[in-house]
Amino acid sequence: MSWMHFIYFFLPVLSMITIGTSAMSLPFTTIESGAYSGIEDPVTQVFLGANEFGNFWAKHGSNESPSVDFSTNMVICVFTGTKNTGGFSVDITRVEDSGDEILVTYETRAPSPGGMVTMALTQPHHIIQTAKSSKKVTFEAQAVQPEAPPLTFVLTFNDKSQMNDIVDKIEAMDTVESVNKLSGLGIALVTFVSDTLDEGNAMALLSGIEGIATVEKDQ
Repeated sequence: MSWMHFIYFFLPVLSMITIGTSAMSLPFTTIESGAYSGIEDPVTQVFLGANEFGNFWAKHGSNESPSVDFSTNMVICVFTGTKNTGGFSVDITRVEDSGDEILVTYETRAPSPGGMVTMALTQPHHIIQTAKSSKKVTFEAQAVQPEAPPLTFVLTFNDKSQMNDIVDKIEAMDTVESVNKLSGLGIALVTFVSDTLDEGNAMALLSGIEGIATVEKDQ
């Protein structure tokens, strides 16, 4: 058999196999998503019945257990465990039926370095319901890198009358996110796109502009 005959006869079959093995996305709805819970340990769990879920919910919170039709639905939850501060979160982003199993993908986030967060203990969690299945449920975690904190500098000027012209030049820079002029004080706040320049290079860039008297990192 020639290669052309092989492709002609077997390509449709191969296409059907490929389509058949692709994962199917399953819709889901959130029951609760939050940062505080009585569940202090990391948990990934599936509930197929009301009694089991009710007992778990009693440990989770003081509110009445939500109504779930377990004849057609199941509950899936992810708890990250206790964190020392706020700013942490977890989100179930996808539920997929791969044929042999149900794959639950969730994202975890940590606070940005130097970001303002509550100092209280937190227990990030996400609880959802989706179509009931007897298949094995597998969880896959994806850590999302925290955003870098804003990089902002305070500028003073040698001659306040030149302030507007200098600010116009700074605003035209691709790496600058925003400029806030405080004309009455004779200063400007310049914020850079945080992932384009580090602090040293940003300060050197501003210090090299003619007419700028001082450059200080905004605290």
